Amino acid sequence: MAKYYTTCGNLEFLTTADDPRSAALWSVHQFLASQIDLDSIAWDDPETIDRQDVMEVMVSLADSIFVSEIGFGRDDAAIFDAADILTEWNQLVVAISRIESAVCEAKI
Repeated sequence: MAKYYTTCGNLEFLTTADDPRSAALWSVHQFLASQIDLDSIAWDDPETIDRQDVMEVMVSLADSIFVSEIGFGRDDAAIFDAADILTEWNQLVVAISRIESAVCEAKI
């Protein structure tokens, strides 16, 4: 895995990932986990996701995520739309939440 420098507004993360898009996804996850107790949210319940604190953190992201293998603030960084990455991240979290629920139900 490669090392990536990701920037989103004033946020900077150094992470390893298979590709730049995965680095952007993981950086969004790191940021959200630093702001919200992700384990306390029922991701398959739309009412829980619409909580004000969760929405405020999600909209606090800058519009773009810049990812580079060389360093922060590079002109040659890959650019991702933060809303797209956040949507993809949310879809992954919801899918994992559903899998966890199914596994728990199967054990009962």
